[in-house]
Formats: sequence, C-alpha cells, structure tokens
Amino acid sequence: MWKFFGRKDTPELPAAHQAAVKVEVKIIQNECSEEDKDAFLRAEKILELFGNSQEVLATGGVGELESPRVRQQLYRILLERPIGPYASLIRQVFEREVQYRKALWQGEIEDDGDACEGIYRCAFLLYRVGSTSDIHALWAAKHINMDVGTSMGAEFFIGAGLQATISYLAESNLQDSNEILCYVDGWFSQDDAEEWQKDWESSMRRNISDTANS
Repeated sequence: MWKFFGRKDTPELPAAHQAAVKVEVKIIQNECSEEDKDAFLRAEKILELFGNSQEVLATGGVGELESPRVRQQLYRILLERPIGPYASLIRQVFEREVQYRKALWQGEIEDDGDACEGIYRCAFLLYRVGSTSDIHALWAAKHINMDVGTSMGAEFFIGAGLQATISYLAESNLQDSNEILCYVDGWFSQDDAEEWQKDWESSMRRNISDTANS
C-alpha cells in the first residue's frame, strides 16, 4: 500500500538500469482492440527510447506522445514499474495531457475514447513520484476548467506525504502556495481522510489498469 501520510524517500535509479526489472503487462486478444495493441507496442518503444537516451526522450519518442491512445497505454505499463526513474518522462507527458484538455475545452479537437481521463491518470503517476516540485503544476492543471477542477481533488497533492507537503507549502514563496496549503489541510483534517485516500488510490489503479477494456 502506498504511504500517503508518511513517505520514505527511496533512491531513484536511471531508467536504463531498470533492464533487469522485467514487468510483463499482457495484452489479452479478446479484450484489446487492434488500435490498443498497436498503442501498447508504441508505448513500450517510448520507454525503450527513454531508457536508452539517459532520460532525454528522442524526437521520435516525443512525437509518439502526441497520441492520446499511446499515452493511456503508457500509464498502464508505468503503473507496474518502479516509478522514480521515469519522473522526468511523466512530467513531460503531463504537459501533453494539459494541452489535450485545453484543446478539448476550446473545441479544437474531439476526444479519443475516454482519453480525456488521461490527465487524472498521469497526475496519479505524478502523485506516485512523490515530489513536492510537482504540486504547482498539478494546481495549474486543476484550474484548466471547472470539470478538471472538480475531479482533481486534494488527493493528488500529497504524493510526498501529508506533512512533507504541508511543510513545503508553508515555507514556499511561490504563487498560490498558501491557497494550496489551505485546500490540502482542510481536506485532510477530516476524520476519514486517510481511508478515503486509500480508496482513491485503489480506484485510480483500477482505472488505469482497465484502460484497454474501456
């Protein structure tokens, strides 16, 4: 179970060093469309390029990130891997999700299946990275529009641990830090907040895992 309220820091190894860690994510013939199978293979290629490029994604990999379907498969794979080595990639993909939701809101594109949910799936991976440096990017994304603002709750903001997050925000001079602090502290001061957090994490994991079946 993820340690939401009191995290322990763990060393992050370069993604290239994860070659010995093989986590298989199966594509079941009857549950996955041809488009999703192709997207899955393209997502694996992105991770291979990322691992081989010392965390600087090559041009070909960057282009693949433009596909919402590929991004959803990427989240499925990353859900089952040690997350730390992929932190910079996840941040890069999160920027794509923000751009995607803005384009949807402005009517510039139509959604690809339920790819509009990708911003929450990627945000959950950022939560698992567990760095306070991502809090303000999450807060900015929360304010894209009312839809995202309603769905991106306080749960996403405490990946580094509740106390670490509160301490960081209390000491930060960055814009909106005090507003975020009040928001997070207000939510987690509720008696059942820890149980809600556990339920939320389980729900997000299922949501990402079931992407191919949606």
